[in-house]
Amino acid sequence: MTARRFTIIRAANSAYPTWVIYSHRTRRLVRALPPRPEPLRFYSYDRALTWVHRNETP
Repeated sequence: MTARRFTIIRAANSAYPTWVIYSHRTRRLVRALPPRPEPLRFYSYDRALTWVHRNETP
């Protein structure tokens, strides 16, 4: 069994549902465009899930 690399979590302080990706490897939110501080945001859980599936495999 392989440990998951990413987890999808709901962004805090958002007026509408926004999802961000947490990296278990770095223990931080995945950044939109490193080295910028903004996290990668999704406005749909399905799109976040698609991103995780694409990037889960090394």
